[in-house]
Amino acid sequence: MSNNFMERAHRELEKYLDEHGSEDMSEDEMNDLLQQFMSEYNSRPHDRLTDKTAKTAEDFVELAEEADEMFDKSNAFRYAKKAFKLDKDNLDAERLMAENGTGNNHDLLNKLKRVIEHGDRLLKAAGLDNDESIGEYWLIHDTRPYMRARQAYLDALIKSGMMKAAAAEGEEIIRLNNEDNLGVRFSLMHLYAYLEDEESALSLLSKYEEHDETQMVLPMTILYYKLGNHDKAIEYLKRTCAINKDFKKFIKGFSETEMMKHMEKIFEHGGYAPFTIEELIMEIHENDFLFDTVPFFTEWASREA
Repeated sequence: MSNNFMERAHRELEKYLDEHGSEDMSEDEMNDLLQQFMSEYNSRPHDRLTDKTAKTAEDFVELAEEADEMFDKSNAFRYAKKAFKLDKDNLDAERLMAENGTGNNHDLLNKLKRVIEHGDRLLKAAGLDNDESIGEYWLIHDTRPYMRARQAYLDALIKSGMMKAAAAEGEEIIRLNNEDNLGVRFSLMHLYAYLEDEESALSLLSKYEEHDETQMVLPMTILYYKLGNHDKAIEYLKRTCAINKDFKKFIKGFSETEMMKHMEKIFEHGGYAPFTIEELIMEIHENDFLFDTVPFFTEWASREA
């Protein structure tokens, strides 16, 4: 499901609340109103967007995102270009054009940097570059395309091997959005492990300690493994095993048939459930830059777990 589809529903919800809600509503009254909106929204027919039915920039961005998810770069670029022609300040369209119309990563980095600079100007003009807004960016609907552009830039930096620059970008994204709705902390923690930056890793873990997530604790295990701190590595290894009950089974290895079965499950559901083998498979896939530096880690972990 595209970002734009979800945000179209969000805009309709905001309009509905403006029309039917009030500032002095109780929590129960607000929940009832939300349930009423969802019931009405889900009962309405929602025609699938096509070339013929798309009219607005947001419509074409939605089509571009759907094509992008299907790895159809040609149509993703074509739809994004149509969206950008209708709205020159549509950062999602500009980002999708960069991602799907670029032949090499160096060119992509430059284009994404320009998207972010464009976003900086838009946020400043909207008065959103102040202390009141910074730290809450994802909660402010108009900042989301900007945050998606910054996340794309972070990913491009990692693919380019620019790890210190990527870590700095991840830190900036979290500064702008303290709740980290995009999950950038996971990439950042793997970057800290790659850079063997213990101080920054501990600080980040402390900031999000209450979540106790596989993708935060496993990189800590690898960090201390790389630093040669056996006791700390064992401590975080045991913590990883406690968080993700499938970890021991995962590091013992499984057949190619089993691996394909898990991959099919991921694609079938469009993601993975936390604390499962599927989560571990995706973690290694998305952060291979770190795991490639420790070729004997799984052998060590399977022995010590």
